[in-house]
Amino acid sequence: MYNFETIEEGTKYQILITEKARGEIKSLDNQIAERVYQKLVWLGNSADLIIHYQLTSLPDDLKGHWVYHGRKEIKIYEVEHRSKVYKKF
Repeated sequence: MYNFETIEEGTKYQILITEKARGEIKSLDNQIAERVYQKLVWLGNSADLIIHYQLTSLPDDLKGHWVYHGRKEIKIYEVEHRSKVYKKF
């Protein structure tokens, strides 16, 4: 079972979730929320192995996260089901 309150425990990078993102996670189906949790744990353990490109000219409504390598933090700003995000493009 997932627990977003303690997600950063045991991962290489601390995972910080904004209140907005927490509310969006709570609105997800339990099965999807579990998959989001698993992906965040994976990201928290793999962020130093992934090549991160600096993105420019992003639309204001782009959902996502930011990785701060110097502080070993990942901050989750927004979460939305991909079916809703893809409809905007």
